[in-house]
Amino acid sequence: MTFAEAYGVLQIEVDLIPRGATNRNGRSLTPTYITIHNTSNPSAGADAKMHGRYQKGADARSRKVSWHFTVDDRIVVKSLPLSEQGMHAGTHLGNAQSIGIEICENKGIDQEKANDRAALLAALLLRAYGLSIDVVVPHHHWSGKNCPHLLLAQGGSGWEKFRQRVDHYHGQLDGPVGASLFDDVPQAIEARRAEAGGRTLDARPDTIDFRDKFYEATLIEVPMYRDLDEYRKVGVPILDQGQEGACTGFGLATLVHYLLLTRMHDRDEIPVSPWMLYDMARRYDEWPGEDYSGSSARGAMKGWHKHGVCGLELWSTSVGNLDDPKAKDARGRPLGAYYRVNHLDLPCMHAAITEVGVLYATARVHTGWSKVRKNGRIPFEPGSVGGHAFAIVAYDRDGFWIQNSWGKRWGNGGFGHITYDDWLQNGSDVWVARLGVPVDIRTQDGQAEARWSVVTRSEVASYAELRPHFISLGNDGLLSESGAYGTKAADVIDFFRKDLPKIMSGWKRKRLLLYAHGGLVPEDTVIQRMAEVRKVALDAEVFPMAFLWHTDLWSTLKNVLEDAINRRRPEGFLRDSVDFLLDRLDDGLEPLARQLGGKAAWDEMKENAEMASVGEAGGARLVAELVHEALESGVIEDIHLVGHSAGSIFHAPLIQKLATQGTIENGPMAGEEGFGHTIESCVLWAPAATKALFEATYKPVLDAKRIKRFRMFALTVRAELDDDCIKIYHKSLLYLVSNAFESAPRIPLYRDGVPILGMAKTIEADRYLKGLDVVYAPNAESAIDRRSNARHHGDFDDDDDTLEATLSFILGLDRKGVGREVGAVKMRPTANDAARTRAALNAIQS
Repeated sequence: MTFAEAYGVLQIEVDLIPRGATNRNGRSLTPTYITIHNTSNPSAGADAKMHGRYQKGADARSRKVSWHFTVDDRIVVKSLPLSEQGMHAGTHLGNAQSIGIEICENKGIDQEKANDRAALLAALLLRAYGLSIDVVVPHHHWSGKNCPHLLLAQGGSGWEKFRQRVDHYHGQLDGPVGASLFDDVPQAIEARRAEAGGRTLDARPDTIDFRDKFYEATLIEVPMYRDLDEYRKVGVPILDQGQEGACTGFGLATLVHYLLLTRMHDRDEIPVSPWMLYDMARRYDEWPGEDYSGSSARGAMKGWHKHGVCGLELWSTSVGNLDDPKAKDARGRPLGAYYRVNHLDLPCMHAAITEVGVLYATARVHTGWSKVRKNGRIPFEPGSVGGHAFAIVAYDRDGFWIQNSWGKRWGNGGFGHITYDDWLQNGSDVWVARLGVPVDIRTQDGQAEARWSVVTRSEVASYAELRPHFISLGNDGLLSESGAYGTKAADVIDFFRKDLPKIMSGWKRKRLLLYAHGGLVPEDTVIQRMAEVRKVALDAEVFPMAFLWHTDLWSTLKNVLEDAINRRRPEGFLRDSVDFLLDRLDDGLEPLARQLGGKAAWDEMKENAEMASVGEAGGARLVAELVHEALESGVIEDIHLVGHSAGSIFHAPLIQKLATQGTIENGPMAGEEGFGHTIESCVLWAPAATKALFEATYKPVLDAKRIKRFRMFALTVRAELDDDCIKIYHKSLLYLVSNAFESAPRIPLYRDGVPILGMAKTIEADRYLKGLDVVYAPNAESAIDRRSNARHHGDFDDDDDTLEATLSFILGLDRKGVGREVGAVKMRPTANDAARTRAALNAIQS
């Protein structure tokens, strides 16, 4: 049976859940499992079409349930692209790794036929993705639910019979898979693809970015033509992307190959991975996430700029992740300088080719590309069937010669000639580049600023070394795949299962530290902190992992307070004011800050924090599941948590999930089953969680002795009153949160604000909280694990004494701070090191 015949038997109808629906989260999926379900809906008419409609309705959106295929005895309905995660497995791990297939069981259905058709579909998917029969699993595999209940009945014999049918079809299928079998594009795009000879043409034009540096022609002599035969002598391999939509990676790989083969010293003949270049292009282009087809040339250049490119042997297919071996190999092929070339300036393009030898370009493609002649000439035809990326390698009086990535049988041995008229009408983007020099810096005083390096006081922490220490989250607590530290579910899973065991191998105690930063801390500050403390923590056998959750509260709060202050006073009113007037001013600012968006921003930030663990696709939930797995297997022995300010809100549901034994009764995770692990230590710096949230989440876990050691750092009352927010509000952030941003705002002389856990007055007024281990700052404690010189709410994560005290507490060092490991707990780099760190970080962010 051919794939086309099997596809015809299945009769797949596409009825996708709309983009933006709450049960279509858009997270990218690289499937490694196929999960089988029963619908558990025996009603008459509950067939595949009905379930397809159901997934587009209000109930499915409310329950946040979705899957890829529904199978009955007549048709198959497809509800999600195979490149996107569903919400069907009951665990983040299941959703992040598997395609979901629901088998109908409605009244009147031929159940055996429906099961058989589902087996054929599963076999097709296995062959399409190169997977084995072992990865076809029941829903029960992920969540323990009795599903698919019809197949799991009779002692599991039904499931075994189903797997045998999958295996049977898997062995019968023959011939090429055919790229369009499971394609997610609408029929109109499919038709355009047919016009382009079956190619996927999804290179996107670069958006306008005024930060682009433009190439300027020098006075180098530009010859009348650049001969194609001279270029061919270099021996740049002709690539073939097949029907994959990865041209931005393949086109750039051609440029990289040329530069490596013509390098002045150490010619490099090892083929590079176009798949890595394409994957990085999608991470760094102008559109958030990776849940769309195509990418831009700028995204590809930025990806190469930040990571280099690894060899093809390490990343040879469209399925892959940037793990440590690939990252290390990629650093040996860095990008140096690169510039945008004005694609309408032909003399400038000729000069760039003369100077460097090759250009990276994108253009709109028309039907003439599928009619290219044997001499390589592309007939200029009207219209466009999509966007494409390639290399420009030569020129003459009539146009440019390009090296394509459609194999040697296309055009003149893989080369084509595009006229200047065609180019000026359809050309989009052009980039020129030079290789960089691989740099190894091992000494403390190294001054180089490698583009991907963050220099600390004792090492160069490369991007590849830093990246495993971050879990990047976006709105609703979902993993954020964009940006320098974007995080894919597959990356996190691979790290916990493959890399972390290697890192902790030989450690006397295998400790994992999960850190959640505060709402006012910018992302680059968190990255810099990690770069500064990473080696100290690893030397102490603690692996630090930080959640980069994007709050953007700082800019919002600044705007809100500036707007509020402008409404409360004329210019210069406070020039000579005294302290008692500042309190009166704060009384007036609080309700205005609340009304002008402060409460809304705080509420949104809290929702993102909680959804990271509560949401089925939340990034912290995935980490919790992997931590549970690692603790069960012994990969990790101790789990530690540190949270600063709003980080205490972030950790609240995570602690419930990790530490509760049995059903969680209260708080954001109420009704779920906890993993029942014991947390070795938990440290909160100036926690912004409400007392009520603490009592619903942390307190039950503490009372059950599921946190062995718990400590809070808080400002003294005097320090809180001497603090300020952006030099406008004249108390600490926690006062502003308590009095203005929480559910019941303060009304002077009538009602105080909502009790906040990290406020000294809240602690001192509550017997339970007073009985906890609390360190007030600033202090002059002699015990190393209790020192803190923090004088402002935002100081704790940047205070030497607090950082040293926290790590000492995690390690269980004695309070006298004498001997043993204490000397290793020294967190602060020198001023020069810190400056170099900031400079390198700026390079990473640019």
